[in-house]
Amino acid sequence: MDLKSLRQKIDECDKELLGVLSERMNFAGQIGNLKDEEGAPIEDTTRDSEVLSSRASWASSRHLSTEMVKEIFESILKESKRRQKR
Repeated sequence: MDLKSLRQKIDECDKELLGVLSERMNFAGQIGNLKDEEGAPIEDTTRDSEVLSSRASWASSRHLSTEMVKEIFESILKESKRRQKR
């Protein structure tokens, strides 16, 4: 494959990532609504720890940098909480 083709493949992957991220944020909004109805707090540090730990494990099994994945999911969790507060 040439450079242009490989970059197109990356672009396709990025579009898929954004689609899945959008879906995840929609679920986060729904969770926020449920938490509001139930009077549950937005912050759940136990869940955050579980998410970060499991994603690091998944990353490791796929030979990805666990530090990179941790940083990505910290950002995702931050945005998820922001959406839940709406």
